[in-house]
Amino acid sequence: HSFSLPANSLEANGDWVRVSYGGVFATNNNTKRVQVTVDSQVVFNSGARDIDIGYNWKIVAEYIRVSATSIRVSGIAILGLVISGTDGALDTGNSRWYYQAFDGLPTVANLNSNAVTLLVQAEGTSNDDITQFSSIIELCQQ
Repeated sequence: HSFSLPANSLEANGDWVRVSYGGVFATNNNTKRVQVTVDSQVVFNSGARDIDIGYNWKIVAEYIRVSATSIRVSGIAILGLVISGTDGALDTGNSRWYYQAFDGLPTVANLNSNAVTLLVQAEGTSNDDITQFSSIIELCQQ
């Protein structure tokens, strides 16, 4: 899914955009990858992973303007099934998951005069190895 954030959307330092992407992995033994970029800068890459059962994935990230040409990225990615026991502890015997918190400070095109592309991509071995079913993009201007 690709979204063009219009120029000047992040007009002032501290303005932010939150993205939330979600989908499902196919039930097969193929390796699968999910990647998120902002203005062609990779901010999250899961790497190729063998997620065998039809589990969901979710990525949430905030992009906060630091200057006209840089943003602070902070996010989390959960790929697969996370199960907790009745005590709230992670059930490592039945969970099949990958979790990663990520952050960075990528350089982007001048936010005042250029649109910036927000992109989530998936890579699998076969068609429909990875399906995206949601994209939510929220903008907050100070």
